[in-house]
Order: sequence, then C-alpha cells, then structure tokens
Amino acid sequence: MTLYKNKYRSETHRLVGRDYSQEGVYFITICCEGKICFLGDVQENEVILNDWGKIVEEEVLLSIEKRTDWAFHQWVIMPNHLHFLIEIVTSVDTHCSAYLQQQTLHRKPRSISSFVAVFKSSVTKRIRKSQNYEGQKIWQNNYHDHIVRNQDSFNKIYNYIGNNPMMWQKDKFYM
Repeated sequence: MTLYKNKYRSETHRLVGRDYSQEGVYFITICCEGKICFLGDVQENEVILNDWGKIVEEEVLLSIEKRTDWAFHQWVIMPNHLHFLIEIVTSVDTHCSAYLQQQTLHRKPRSISSFVAVFKSSVTKRIRKSQNYEGQKIWQNNYHDHIVRNQDSFNKIYNYIGNNPMMWQKDKFYM
C-alpha cells in the first residue's frame, strides 16, 4: 500500500540523469511564497532590503564564505525572489559510509538542491525568531534552475541578474 498514493508528490523539473553536485554553472531562482514582496522594495532602480531581506543577504554571504569550492559569479536579492549564478568549481566526492549507502537520500550532499534546502531552512529559522514574523510561509516549494551550457548564455544571465533591479517593473516576478 502506497502512503498517500503520491497525492503530495510533485514531479521534478531537474534534468533527468544530471548530477547537480558535479562541476557546472547553474542559474538558480528562489521565490517567496505567492510572490509576496517579503524581502524589500525597489526604489529608483535600487533594491532596498527590509529586515527579512537583510537576513537573506547575511545568509547569502555566509553561503559564499562556506562554499569555497563554488564560485558565486552573480547574485541579487529582489523583493520577492533571489537569483544566483553559481559554478561548482571542484567536484566533491560524495561517497557515504556503508551504513548511509543503504539509506535513501533525497538530496546529494553539496548539490544545488542541498544548498537551496539548507539556505531556505537557515533563512526561515532566523526570520521565525525575528519580531516581524507572523507565521506565514516564506518560500515557494522547490526552485527554478537552468544549467548554463556556454559563455553566451553565461553572459546573458550574468547581465540579467545584474540589471534585475533596474528592470523590476518588467520582471515576471513583479507584483
């Protein structure tokens, strides 16, 4: 008997067969629940972070500091989403002990999905401790990703992220 009969399972949007812990360049977008502007505002083409946005920024900087085998080429925090252009520079050996190999692991350590899960969790824990938290869900389930396959694509995404605050009112996440 299958528990819940897959009622709560969402299909993956990841490339089948791709190991997201191996070397590569990834464009990642994480969105706030309901595209609500929880993280700040854009004024005169500049992002003004509120208290929650500042927590997100601190966690981004901690992530950059901790992941020395990753290059964070470009990133931006917008009022209701954030973008990363991340390169996994050094493949990380993710072999586990015999005991762990018998377990079903949903996320590979040091992978993009592991990074996003830990990032969201860390931010959420800190926001829940803040005075401005009223019990609302902060993040949408999952995240958007795109594997960057060539220099032209890299350049376009790099510029897109850098120009995102100036293009806010034309952004698909603008609310």
